[in-house]
Amino acid sequence: MIDYNNKVVLVTGAASGIGAALVQAFTARGAQVVCADINADGLQQTVVATGNKAKAITCDLADPNVAEQLIDDVYTEMGRLDLVCSNAGIGFAGKLATTDFSDRASKSFLKSTFLPDSSWAAPTVRGWHQPVRAGVLSSPHPKIP
Repeated sequence: MIDYNNKVVLVTGAASGIGAALVQAFTARGAQVVCADINADGLQQTVVATGNKAKAITCDLADPNVAEQLIDDVYTEMGRLDLVCSNAGIGFAGKLATTDFSDRASKSFLKSTFLPDSSWAAPTVRGWHQPVRAGVLSSPHPKIP
């Protein structure tokens, strides 16, 4: 089993579902977890469920500038970042052929899912030998080599 003791982990989409479960699993294994989500109430519930061991940052990751600021905030607060779980997403129910994807969140989803380019490159997070996909980043962050 991987030793997460004292590793700094950022989990996006942490207010519910898989994101909240990731936060629980990492804190149970000794990681220092920073949770991010647009849903402040859900984030608070996630943090409380860990016994207040996790930290919460409310933000809207549909805006690429916010994603870069989130990484800066984690480094400022925690001093480092070992792992990013890019779990934030949007729900979709409908037909792709007849859906209007002109809003910001939809454009972000489409670009990161179907049109990856060099600006959505997967950076390698410090302390890990394998690249960690951090699709919420609009460009490689200078603090992540």
